[in-house]
Amino acid sequence: MKYSLQISGTHSGDCSPSVIVRFDSGRYLFNCGEGTQRLCNEHKIRLSKLRGIFMTRTKWDCIGGLPGMILTVADAGLDSFRLYGPRNLSYFLAGTRKFMFRPNINISVVDIESSKFDYSDENIHIKAIALTPELGDSSICPISPLAGRKRSSHESNRESKDDAYFLQKIIKQMFPKQPEGLCRITMQKQVQDIWDDFKSRGYNWDQLPSTADDAVSLCYICQGPEIAGTLDPVLAMKLGVKRGPDMGKLKSGQTVLSINGVPISPDQCVTPRRPGPVFLILDCPSKSYIASLIENAIIKQAASGEKPAQCVVHICGDKVLTDQRYIDFMNSFPSTTQHIYISEKHNKQTLIFESYTRIQNQLHMLDSSMFLLPYVAPPLKDLPVVFGLPKSAKPAELLLSYQFEPKLLIDVSECRSELVMETGTNAYKEYVCLAKQTVDAINAAEKERSDAMAVSRKDLPLLSVPDPTEGVAVTPLGTGSAIPGKYRNVSSTLIQTPQNAYLLDAGEGTYGQLFRHFGPIELQRVFESLSFMCVSHMHADHHLGTITVLLEWAKATEKTSKRLLLVAPTQMWNWLCEYTLVQKLPLDRIEFVDAATTKWKREDGANQSYATNNSVFLKAGLSKMTTVGVNHCPEAYAIVAETISGFKFGFSGDCRPSHDFAIAGKGAHFLLHEATFDDEKQQEAIDRRHCTINEAIQVGQEMQAKCLLLTHFSQRYPKLPNIDSPTNESVGTATGPIVGAAFDLMRIPIQYFWKFPKMMPALKLLFPPEE
Repeated sequence: MKYSLQISGTHSGDCSPSVIVRFDSGRYLFNCGEGTQRLCNEHKIRLSKLRGIFMTRTKWDCIGGLPGMILTVADAGLDSFRLYGPRNLSYFLAGTRKFMFRPNINISVVDIESSKFDYSDENIHIKAIALTPELGDSSICPISPLAGRKRSSHESNRESKDDAYFLQKIIKQMFPKQPEGLCRITMQKQVQDIWDDFKSRGYNWDQLPSTADDAVSLCYICQGPEIAGTLDPVLAMKLGVKRGPDMGKLKSGQTVLSINGVPISPDQCVTPRRPGPVFLILDCPSKSYIASLIENAIIKQAASGEKPAQCVVHICGDKVLTDQRYIDFMNSFPSTTQHIYISEKHNKQTLIFESYTRIQNQLHMLDSSMFLLPYVAPPLKDLPVVFGLPKSAKPAELLLSYQFEPKLLIDVSECRSELVMETGTNAYKEYVCLAKQTVDAINAAEKERSDAMAVSRKDLPLLSVPDPTEGVAVTPLGTGSAIPGKYRNVSSTLIQTPQNAYLLDAGEGTYGQLFRHFGPIELQRVFESLSFMCVSHMHADHHLGTITVLLEWAKATEKTSKRLLLVAPTQMWNWLCEYTLVQKLPLDRIEFVDAATTKWKREDGANQSYATNNSVFLKAGLSKMTTVGVNHCPEAYAIVAETISGFKFGFSGDCRPSHDFAIAGKGAHFLLHEATFDDEKQQEAIDRRHCTINEAIQVGQEMQAKCLLLTHFSQRYPKLPNIDSPTNESVGTATGPIVGAAFDLMRIPIQYFWKFPKMMPALKLLFPPEE
């Protein structure tokens, strides 16, 4: 039997630590942060045989990718798997009930609240050890007043198992796959009886019971299957088996005769079965957990007992790896133990999404300021060294593996080396030539425009007025739909003005995209200017990155009194309020506005198309802001806003073409509109309540938008959608807006939107239609 563990995530900015254990018949994933499913897709990590996901903590860096992963594996055909983790894992999953539903999968959740937890199947045996922080750790937050069903006095003594049972029933409703042959009417009657009983005891679907963060971190002690004995030639000869062909027959499983004519079977000549190797997954999130770890008797036994661990994966929080207590703990294991440590400051920060990085390198040739190369952290040799670690300690790398059987070894064959572009093909050389011609044409056009503007200012100096688009730039962070793909992440776009930044949707991985585009230093400044964020609707691909963005924004601005305006459906706020009981979120610094309260009304007409709350929106740099109800799902909205300097922009979210949106956004300088399907997929667009490319362009024409950026492309168009509609190079003409197609991590100043038509020939050569 061949099996191994593999590092499937490190602290890389766009991914968080995770480990996958691989057997022929099953996979076992430890932690599932944001970016995990995209990483698995990029590097062909198969999850079709996933047996279970084991969480070390219920913090977002460990579980943030779980909702998206569940939706993806369910749609891929996996019909069941189990989740294991600390208390509040069920609470977390039940909290997603307003936007998570898949009837074709059965998910079981086990909240591990006892050291008696024991998982076992034919491949692996797993026990859990709970670590707790020392008293006074500020990471433990009290019960928040923002959410949680208040208990009446007669409920105060009710056992927590009632709450746990209620949460399990919610999860069952979210993923209600039933055995074949079960009568539907009987099932519905049973469900209704259960909910009637819960309602009579004060429970309801809309609000979960209260909970609190106990800050537990689970460590997992794992053991592989027993190792079968091997043929012992010495033992066989003692039983009278001759050397030669008879030994070969025994190896192949055949019975032979001894020199005395006695039948000798293979099982008489093998060494005893050996226990499987032990390995540990240790998560020590801060220095305050070290005492709990090193004093645990079971972990001590795994370090220095009769059967010590063969491999230990250390997931280390800040300053843990350099703490002398932790170094001494690592040295308490035998010298034969392989240590692999995941530590943000001590691991190579490689580019993990190589496919879109290759595209970005090619686009960079067209315009180096529009298509910036992704940020890469310093190489490993420049990172700090930890002295005193065991000689067998090795820093984790993405896709590094440790093989247990058939032979113990560290395998680096899948680790990513420095990205090398393929430059020798004829297609590449042809593109380079056309790219150079494109750059020359753009430079010539830019000089011509600059000269014309200089003459215009000279002739009409008194009539010149400030251009509201000056200094405004748009950065698409995710331009794909439904699930994160190799080339396109899910929906998110950043608009930056000289004064403020505005984030439109935040699909899973949004922070990672921000990190790769800006790098840590510039990203600090972006967060300091971020004043407005919207969530267009509650489909998971539009908001699962919100929590990481809020946490990182709060960290970047913690020394200020800055507040962030969040416009979203009320269900979004309810979800955040429930999750803050599991992990404290900066909700006290969020100015929430229910999208329904700023909804544009058709009877107001085009001249009265804005709902404005000056005390809220002006602080975010907006003079006007309205939401427009659109046809997609319940509580789906488009957004129209205008900055104090007069820059007007519209964002469609997901929708069918909307006449109301076109009226509300009349004359917008910039329109970001979804174009999920090619024009040939008109009926599918209608059925799924999305737009085709041509429909999006028609909305832009009706709105009289000056610039239109198409986004939210189906993952069936991974590189360049088919945009053959006519575009113009003059702004504001009757023929319609300048049209561009969004790419992840491009940065387009509004005043340079005219470049898009000139780039199209090179883009079509770079991304020919897929067969």
